[in-house]
This record gives sequence, C-alpha cells and structure tokens, in this order.
Amino acid sequence: MSAPSFTYATNVTVADVIVFVKVPTAKLSVAAVDDYGKPIDIYVTEVRLGGPSRLNFTRPPKDVEVLAGVYDIDVIALGRWGATRVRLALGEDRTYSAPPA
Repeated sequence: MSAPSFTYATNVTVADVIVFVKVPTAKLSVAAVDDYGKPIDIYVTEVRLGGPSRLNFTRPPKDVEVLAGVYDIDVIALGRWGATRVRLALGEDRTYSAPPA
C-alpha cells in the first residue's frame, strides 16, 4: 500500500506590483566643539553612532539619515572623548554639538 498523496494545480496570473514601504528615519548631524563652544570638527578623529543604525565616521557626519530611535554618540577629538545619548523621533532633523570631555 502506498502513502496517500495530493496534487493541486492552479493557474497564477503575474502582474506588476508596486509596494511602498515607509521606513521610520531621522536625520542627524554631529558638530564637535571645544570647551568654549568653538567648532573643532577638523580635529575629530572618530565619531561612533550606536543604536538601531550602527555607524562609524572619521569626520563628524552631516545630515546622515538613520533609523529613528535611541543613539549613543561617541566623539573623539584632540585626544579627548565625549559621549551622550540622544533619542531621534521619526522625521526629526537634529544637530548634536559634542564637547569632548
């Protein structure tokens, strides 16, 4: 006695389908400043973004599009390190000024 089997055949019509996906993103810029608030972007050696998007830069990023969420931002400039945590909302466009510690 053989095992029961089932066969099903159908015709499928192929059509062009356009799918729109809305991704929750925000824009982030990082600016390094000294203890007096003066820009020191040219002295930055590393910027690390840790969060839904994990990115590393050798210069402060400007208008980088990232997934919305909470980010840990680390900035190294002039041999000093500064860090903070920011929350980016959907559609938000934020500039963070990072003073190295």
